[in-house]
Amino acid sequence: MTEKDSEDIDYKGIVDAIKHNSIVFFLGAGANLPVEEAPHWDSSHPTRPPSGDELAKYMALDFIDRVPALAKKDLQHVATFYEIKRKSRALYSLLHDIFDVDYPPRKIHTFLAELPSLLRSQGCTAEYPLIVTTNYDDILERALGDQPHAVYTYIEHGGDRGKFRLCNDGNVIEKPNELRLGKLGLKERFVIFKMHGTITRSAESSDLEKDEYVITEDHYIDYLAGAPIADVVPTGLVTALKGRAILFLGYALQDWHLRVLLRRVLQGQPLSTSMWSVQLKADEVYRAYSQHQNITLIEQPLDEFVDRLQNELTGGTAAQRGTSA
Repeated sequence: MTEKDSEDIDYKGIVDAIKHNSIVFFLGAGANLPVEEAPHWDSSHPTRPPSGDELAKYMALDFIDRVPALAKKDLQHVATFYEIKRKSRALYSLLHDIFDVDYPPRKIHTFLAELPSLLRSQGCTAEYPLIVTTNYDDILERALGDQPHAVYTYIEHGGDRGKFRLCNDGNVIEKPNELRLGKLGLKERFVIFKMHGTITRSAESSDLEKDEYVITEDHYIDYLAGAPIADVVPTGLVTALKGRAILFLGYALQDWHLRVLLRRVLQGQPLSTSMWSVQLKADEVYRAYSQHQNITLIEQPLDEFVDRLQNELTGGTAAQRGTSA
């Protein structure tokens, strides 16, 4: 598969799925990173969350004199060592400090936040977006402002490990099979599922007991080998993922966490719906992987893709071809 020219991208299919309320937005770490070449993440003056590699190198600084090779390891490996040497609370404290920052939204966050009003302006009877993310930060939630939204997070630690809770009220979802798609409330609010945990911001003080992070190797092992998915993930999300198109934004297909997540939720069942993945570059292995999994790979800067998609939604060439709902 060769890199797609922007004119060859199936915006029409994406626009149709959005206008007919039949899409799930998957938001990855790449959504937080600038398109242009940027300076290395600066922990003393952060303007964005760190990438996984940057976070791993930052954690490794504590041990670089004794274990210099640690700086070259991946994030899960470094986080595992950090937790062993500094214990879980220190790991959580470090992560909390990194993500307890009002990072500015990027174009994709603003686009998603404005999507309901944009669709209404086009005469569509639109639901609010259903968004799944593996990011810990709250950039998207803050971009939504006062708009109604429900945030569900995976619980990584404590007696309810492996379940989900509704961040709005703190209640654990004890009967996920009863939280069906129709009960998620997409006609009234955004719904966000944070599959790898989330920071909990507080105006008064850090409350580490409410933070959740799937980050160490053991966390991922527990995540993959935990209770049957029907016992923990709300049925509504599973139904949506199996029955709606999926648009991956800011993920690289070589990110095995994404594949673990999909395998965990879908239990190895093939999808019969459309999938698109927007990423800047993919090697030949993952181009072949995308074809094998029936994922349309869009090799394009995310901001450029968002600009074009917004244009199509507001009367661009897709609308002229008769795709408005």
